[in-house]
Amino acid sequence: MIDIAPLSPSDVDQALRLSTQAGWNQTAADWNRVLSFDPDGCFGGWVDDELVATTCVATYDDAVRWVGMVLVDEAHRRQGYGTALFERGLTYATDREDVAIGLDATEYGAPLYREFGFRGETPIERWTGLLAPVSTSLDAAVVQPQYVEALCKLDRETLGVDRSALLTRLLSEVGTTAIGVRDGEDLRAYAVVRPGLERPQVGPIVAHSGPELSALLNRIEDMLTDPRVIVDALPTDDTVDRFREHGLRRKRSLVRMTHESADPLLAAPSVRAAVGFAWGSGHTKVYCPAPRRCTQMNRTFLQNVDGFYDVEDQLPRYLRRLAATHFERANRERDAVDSRRAARRHGETARANFFDALGGLPTERTPLNPTITDTLDRDGYRVELVVFESLPDVHVTANLYLPDDADEPVPGVLFFCGHSDAGKAAAVYQKACIELVQNGFAVLAVDPIGQGERHQFFDPETGEIPRRNVIEHSYLGHQCMLAGTNLARYFVWDAMRAMDYLRERPEVDPDRIGATGNSGGGMQTGYLMLADDRLAAAAPCCFVTSKEAYMKTGQAQDGEQIIWRAIERGPRYDDFLTGFAPKPVCIGASQSDFLCIEGAHQTYERAKRAYELYAAPAAIDLVVSPTTHGLDPVLREAVINWFQSHLQGIAPDFEAGDPETETESALTCLESGEVNAAFPAERHVVDLTREYLDGSNPTEPRAVADADGTPMRKLVRERFDLDRIAPPRFPRVIEMEDDGDLVWEKVFFRSESDIVTTGVLVRDERVSSAESVPTVVLLNRGTDDLPEYEQAVRTLATERGAVFVFDVRGEGGVRARDVNTPLANGGEYYDTHGTAYKLTSDALMCGTSLVALRVFDVLQAGDYLANRFGTDDLGVVGVGTGTFHALYAAVADQRFGTVLVEDVPTYYERATNREVPIDHDLLQFGVVGELDIPQLLPALSEREVTVTNISTDHFG
Repeated sequence: MIDIAPLSPSDVDQALRLSTQAGWNQTAADWNRVLSFDPDGCFGGWVDDELVATTCVATYDDAVRWVGMVLVDEAHRRQGYGTALFERGLTYATDREDVAIGLDATEYGAPLYREFGFRGETPIERWTGLLAPVSTSLDAAVVQPQYVEALCKLDRETLGVDRSALLTRLLSEVGTTAIGVRDGEDLRAYAVVRPGLERPQVGPIVAHSGPELSALLNRIEDMLTDPRVIVDALPTDDTVDRFREHGLRRKRSLVRMTHESADPLLAAPSVRAAVGFAWGSGHTKVYCPAPRRCTQMNRTFLQNVDGFYDVEDQLPRYLRRLAATHFERANRERDAVDSRRAARRHGETARANFFDALGGLPTERTPLNPTITDTLDRDGYRVELVVFESLPDVHVTANLYLPDDADEPVPGVLFFCGHSDAGKAAAVYQKACIELVQNGFAVLAVDPIGQGERHQFFDPETGEIPRRNVIEHSYLGHQCMLAGTNLARYFVWDAMRAMDYLRERPEVDPDRIGATGNSGGGMQTGYLMLADDRLAAAAPCCFVTSKEAYMKTGQAQDGEQIIWRAIERGPRYDDFLTGFAPKPVCIGASQSDFLCIEGAHQTYERAKRAYELYAAPAAIDLVVSPTTHGLDPVLREAVINWFQSHLQGIAPDFEAGDPETETESALTCLESGEVNAAFPAERHVVDLTREYLDGSNPTEPRAVADADGTPMRKLVRERFDLDRIAPPRFPRVIEMEDDGDLVWEKVFFRSESDIVTTGVLVRDERVSSAESVPTVVLLNRGTDDLPEYEQAVRTLATERGAVFVFDVRGEGGVRARDVNTPLANGGEYYDTHGTAYKLTSDALMCGTSLVALRVFDVLQAGDYLANRFGTDDLGVVGVGTGTFHALYAAVADQRFGTVLVEDVPTYYERATNREVPIDHDLLQFGVVGELDIPQLLPALSEREVTVTNISTDHFG
């Protein structure tokens, strides 16, 4: 049994536990505000003295009551507690006949609220992201105390409801600030920003124009140290456009519901954002900006397909299971390595797979043309500032540390830098180089692409670097992948040419050269171990884990680390080690690294078996530092002692110290500090990608033997594995509405046994079956974009009789949960290193792509329409990323006789221009010149194909 009683301030901690558990942004201040604002309307439910459910009602101006904070502890759901609390709150809210009652329905609550007479009136959407400033003619400033009354007056006149008590309370709270746009003494617009549990909450916002809204958001961005915010928005077209300009993205949609009334509550044209889901934003008697805002059925899907199906983990789970099948096969392959001969063959296969995924390596070792720009003389050693060309007009900056007074050539060490923007000049890497040279090694520390003095996007005219380091790596990696190469191709080649340079130096023994590095430097070390037989010893640090462990973390890796088919066929982490056997390798790891320590142990044990086959178990070791990710003294000591043993042939006796380091500028090889500035003819990685592609005529159509495009259809179906068996779909229509012109249905069905897809079917029953061309519409973000494109959908439905706005896996109503986040070295959902990037990367390493998986879904949507309407005369429309899904589906399935797609950049254009749109969902390996738009369109020459500019009002 549940005991229901009023909440009190002493219950705030327990109430906060419930909202935090639900993933809400509320803080203790929010709960205290609710309790103080309408204490008689706040109720809690207790089970065994534990608060397990809440409901709160806020009253505005005796005219509107708003129901919010409807929460149930996850361990006590499905027991009627939420219903019981909601009924108590609704009883309180309806004790007067002259008030309007509203609420914002969450994913779980909407079905319940409908049973109590609530109806949907208008969407309310949660937008999140890192605010970015935009140009506007207006300025905003903090609202000073003397203008609070004017703020309340503006709010009251806009909404027709007096929220002065709420606003005054908000503005009195610590950390809460109001921003305003003034015209003389008059306040024209305002926004409130307050602390949130996850990030700052912006709202309410009242702005009569787009420039006013932008001025407010610009000021908020400027005042926040970390302008990652949450805004609960009332999505007019102008508001949506402005939010997108400012870097915000729609996270989820809710529906604003009204109790037993046709009047929409708490909305007005100038209200851009609410206080929050629990508070609403006011009331106006009549405002409905467009018919689509006044419909019964919410056009987008709420969480878990409106509560019908748990889908948030299905795509990550699908990819983990796909990876698991490859891991099982890899284990069988390892078990079959039972001799030195088998170990050599295994290493040769891993090397061949690696080079294949890199698109091969450059074939000519062109002159290095080395230059020493300066020398630093230090106690016992000197540092030469070196520049050489790994390819013509591709300059590599490096520091060569040489010991003084060596009687004979000394062992050399290639030192590869991790992901520090300073590259070779990072203090932590200097310490390792200094201690190595002090112990008799010649050390060449090399700047990787995108770091140190090699920022590819450095603009010599402005001095700006729009992207650098790991962001640059993943941007360039995306382009390389499209071309059928990998950014690692150039990392490896730079490392091999650095080896060439070090071997040419008379001070260095060319047969005693090792390599080490940390993090990204550990990666480069591992890559060189597999690529260059001249390497004599190695010590990769904070790199080695296992693919199994990686998949469990949800973390993303940088572009040069995403190797095509690495999970499916390798090379895997142990392949870099076993391919090096029996030469000596020491693995450096950190106990609390984000690169899982269990993976390091797993890979060490796998590689050790290969070394045992060579009767060299002592030639491999694992050293674990008790710290987190980084080249700390424990690992530096292990590396130098390893090289003392295996390159110098002496008993290891080194103990790490704390050597004095140079300033970054002291180690800069070029006066300008950037190769792009020092060398006007410097070639960019994009230039190299273009040159790589140009020999294959990538913009030319493939030969199509038959008018129906049979060869291309076969290629698409094979490449995307489209002939695999689909399960019974079991389609379900979970909601329907007839708005007088069109019938709207919410549909979901299975595309694969563990994959559910969703869509909104729009039918015009006035169109005869003979005239009907049922059409799949693929919007950029699926049904999440439907409110924006509703007019275009309406028009198309009246023309074709049936339109199915469809969600491929991972988008719209079946969007995946956040897998990687900023907390895990990631980004927001669609950012570089965010969830879409992570899932795409996993798919590529498994030997497929999200594009391939999603085209399979589109074919199932076509089957659904064909079966439902009894016709094979289908159409497909593609917008944004949907353009490629639509074209592939049409090539693969001849039933799509009518094809209309947006004119978007080709894959070739995306791969060969410096500034291009990066959509991680579209990433494929080697698609340019094979399955690009110039090759797809000729295969559709017998269809009705339109490539056009698409608007939200009309598809074309």
